Amino acid sequence: MLKLVLPEPFFSLWKEAIQKIDPNIPLALNDDEATDQLVTFAVAWKQKPNELARFPNIQVVSAPGAGVDYLLEDTALLPQVKIVRIVDSSLSDALAEYALLAIANRRREWLKMLANQQAKIWQRDFYPPVANSKVGVLGLGPIGQVIAQKLHVVGYQVKAWNRSYKILPDIPTFAGHSALPQFLSELDFLVCILPQNDETKNILNKELFNLLPNTAYLINIGRGGLLNEQDLLQALANNQLDGACLDVFATEPLPPTHPFWTHPKILVTPHIGSMAWPELMAPHVIENYHRFQKGEPLLNQVR
Repeated sequence: MLKLVLPEPFFSLWKEAIQKIDPNIPLALNDDEATDQLVTFAVAWKQKPNELARFPNIQVVSAPGAGVDYLLEDTALLPQVKIVRIVDSSLSDALAEYALLAIANRRREWLKMLANQQAKIWQRDFYPPVANSKVGVLGLGPIGQVIAQKLHVVGYQVKAWNRSYKILPDIPTFAGHSALPQFLSELDFLVCILPQNDETKNILNKELFNLLPNTAYLINIGRGGLLNEQDLLQALANNQLDGACLDVFATEPLPPTHPFWTHPKILVTPHIGSMAWPELMAPHVIENYHRFQKGEPLLNQVR
């Protein structure tokens, strides 16, 4: 049986999407001990602590999108439970669109234009051409590669960094901690799309900021735990960075008292870099569910 461990309205949207595509999939819609015993496959996001422990026979848990860090960190899941993610071009395309928007917004100062409109100020300022703008992509997984390639096609000077070496056509790539100084030097924009794990947690910190030009602008669309928030606030106060656009945070929703909300150099967006649209993601879950039932290898298994 398949269980959707999702908050509303996502539960209803996913239920509708799955039943529309394959109405024969048995969905566990009741919350009782007898039904819980039958659950072997779950789609989970924002689950409560120990919520997945309710299902003693669970064998596979799928994320409804690309991120799985919250599943890997869930102690209620026994080590033998398989974890899968979804790889879909709509996710990488949406994040690439976000990166392009964030860079263009800053490069052309659209927020300043909005303020000028409200103040009825007609002011034409020069902005740098795309070809003169240097963008670094931190993280070269499948999504990072799409972002780097799309930025390159638009005409930005793109280079990329990854923990292990990867090759991208026409884009200089760097690997390993020792290559960070060369990678970060002279950047106008840094787009972070790294996964979060023990090696990358707090990688966006004082040490890294000191390697960037003080005119650099940070865009974090990876995970909130990649950023040392206090180090960012200090770097902005010391004019070590020009500003930041942040879509992910250590605590979500961002608390009302958090200093990011009112900081003049920080643009906050509510984790909308990409969306796990149920009508696009459900076919991936259904495919893996049938593979699981047949004993076939699962797609995009991370554990």
